[in-house]
Amino acid sequence: MKLKVEIDINEILSDFFEDFDPEYSSAEIDLKSSVKYEIQRKVEYEVLNKYSDNLNTQMSNEVKKLIDKSFKELVESKCSEFVQNGKLKGRYSSSEEVTVEEWIKERFEDSTNHSTLRNIVDNNAKILSKEIRDRYDLLFATQIVTKMNEQGLLKEGVFQSLVENKKK
Repeated sequence: MKLKVEIDINEILSDFFEDFDPEYSSAEIDLKSSVKYEIQRKVEYEVLNKYSDNLNTQMSNEVKKLIDKSFKELVESKCSEFVQNGKLKGRYSSSEEVTVEEWIKERFEDSTNHSTLRNIVDNNAKILSKEIRDRYDLLFATQIVTKMNEQGLLKEGVFQSLVENKKK
């Protein structure tokens, strides 16, 4: 943003000083530089005051983003490094140290646990499929009853009692 201000110093000085001579340029140059400096300072001050909150907010947000990104990268690299190179004690205090990868593998393959990972996934899949099937059946039945009611194939009150029973 540029702001250009022109001031006729000769006119201002001739108003203040009756014996002002425009040919004497030293006073004029000093005054010009002083006025220019004062205007620049005032404009800078006003612009900074007007936009400083917005600039501070934007700068803070950018700095937070950079810090978050750097922190995330650092944590990811340290975690990845630990998983690749780190060692943990086994299940018991007398166990030898094993790599993190081996420790995780042991936990998933542990046959002493009655519900292995495969069983857990199978059970959850069965429960989810039953829920989805029941919801679909209820939706399908509700749509059939609604269409029958719209065509006038149901007696009064039958539609309400069917819909209320299905909601329960």
